[in-house]
Amino acid sequence: MAQSLRRVLIVPYALLVLALALTIGVSSYQSGVRAVEIILKNQLVEKVRRIGAVVDHNVALARTTLDVAFPQGMPPPSLEQDTPELRKRFWLATGLDLENYNNVYYGSSSGQLVGVLRKSATAGSLRVVDGPGAIGRSAPFSGPAGEPGEFVPTYPTNILQRPWFRAAANGAADVWSPIYVDLSTNELVGTRSRPVFGADGRLAGVVATDISLKNLNEQLFSVQMTSHGQAFVMESDGTLIASTASPYLRRTDGGPIRLAAADAGNPLMKALSARVFDLLAPHGSIELPHTFVLKNVDGSVVFAAFTKVVDDAGLNWIVVAAAPRADFMQDVAHDLVRTGVIAIVAVAVAIVIGFVIFDWVSRDLHRIAVAAHKVGEGDFDAQVGVERGDEIGELARSFEAMQHRLRTDRLTRIANRETLVRRVDGEVARRLHDEPPKPFGVLFIDVNRFKQINDEKGHEAGDKVLIEIARRLTATVRPSDLVARYAGDEFVVFIEEAPGREILNVIRGHIEAAMAAPMELEGIGILHCSVSVGVASFPEDGRDVDNLIARADEEMYRRKFASRAADAATPGAGEKGGD
Repeated sequence: MAQSLRRVLIVPYALLVLALALTIGVSSYQSGVRAVEIILKNQLVEKVRRIGAVVDHNVALARTTLDVAFPQGMPPPSLEQDTPELRKRFWLATGLDLENYNNVYYGSSSGQLVGVLRKSATAGSLRVVDGPGAIGRSAPFSGPAGEPGEFVPTYPTNILQRPWFRAAANGAADVWSPIYVDLSTNELVGTRSRPVFGADGRLAGVVATDISLKNLNEQLFSVQMTSHGQAFVMESDGTLIASTASPYLRRTDGGPIRLAAADAGNPLMKALSARVFDLLAPHGSIELPHTFVLKNVDGSVVFAAFTKVVDDAGLNWIVVAAAPRADFMQDVAHDLVRTGVIAIVAVAVAIVIGFVIFDWVSRDLHRIAVAAHKVGEGDFDAQVGVERGDEIGELARSFEAMQHRLRTDRLTRIANRETLVRRVDGEVARRLHDEPPKPFGVLFIDVNRFKQINDEKGHEAGDKVLIEIARRLTATVRPSDLVARYAGDEFVVFIEEAPGREILNVIRGHIEAAMAAPMELEGIGILHCSVSVGVASFPEDGRDVDNLIARADEEMYRRKFASRAADAATPGAGEKGGD
């Protein structure tokens, strides 16, 4: 039967898991094939958005840097007097993003320049140009208030002819200068400049900050693409700013030269840039990000997406990301393999879990079944030993409650005759193994003139008397002893530790005294009651439960009749009505 139950519980469960895993695997593969284009487009859109966010984050700090270096509305400075104050402001501004914006400078309309180039968190260089064409000077300093060291000459500079100055001088707001190659680092640099006007509304100077685009290239590589995917950023004329697939600069003897996407030597990049410009040309308001599909030179299908990054200073860059469809189909195939492996593992786990659950359930059910079998044979003390919060636990608790009812007298709520017999019988069997056997005692208690109480006061009064006697008996003996209702108005007390008959006589005296106290019963009144108590000692008076109870019963009757004879010989005895 157990094997049948295990099969019923586990086999359908395992088959269900297997069928479910296979169904999911096949469905996933079919859905993956059908949805691969949607997946491709969504992922590429997400990638160009992430790249655009990286670009936007980098260029957005340029405005904040200028706001800190030279807040809007700040009057034009006098470079002869205000250079220390400018140096402090420029120091703070370059500290906002030391990695990207470490160079801030101000050029006046008279051709003078003051700038700070941060080299570390604590060190910087103060740059000064005294006029158009003058040789620039630089001096190291530490901290915003550190005094500059010795100035050293750099090179002649006419800031009035610099692209950043001219771009800002011809406008009324922030403007980005064209991207150029910094000859000192051979890396691309962009400059955001802002015109500064005097009280008369005339141009007083230009404040500017540089961004190195080297970090943009490094961050572009951190945006994860597929194994054969690529991404690049270009200006609106197609000149590369950053790329994951090809160089954006060409090294020559005359220095590095910027490359356009079409000239970078990457056929896919060339095709992608051409398609982007084709899509942008007739559609000035095309929805961005935008996706499209084209064929690579090797015939593979490529999915691509592009968007623009623009700002209020004239920035107009294009972000492009592309990936072959085969890269995603490969992922779908890998997913199918993984699903198959998961299905096999799931079935194995399901079987293991099934056996564990079966053992967990059947073990406790077996305990309940064994306990039920013992109860059926008369062993009402059989332990269930199941503690759970589910239906099986509820069954165990119900069974234990049934056991308690079988062991307990329904009226008095103390042990019943069967419980007493089993307790004494068990103690006899256990103690007979000792030599000499350890003694215990049995007290047989009978209520005197109980029939008279029932006849005169009614059965309800009789029941309340029995309940009160059971309560007083339980309170009189020790917790290790057992008080049981033997039959009708007869009670038996098992005394676990009774080394001599003298102890049993003392206990008998306590019981008789406790019972002699008046009983005040609700709805009945005050009753006087007494009991007759007979004692028997193991092994002196018997070596089995029947002999012990019989000996205690015999002594109880002798004492009862002796008491009645004494009462009859005493004038006025029995008038209390309780004996």
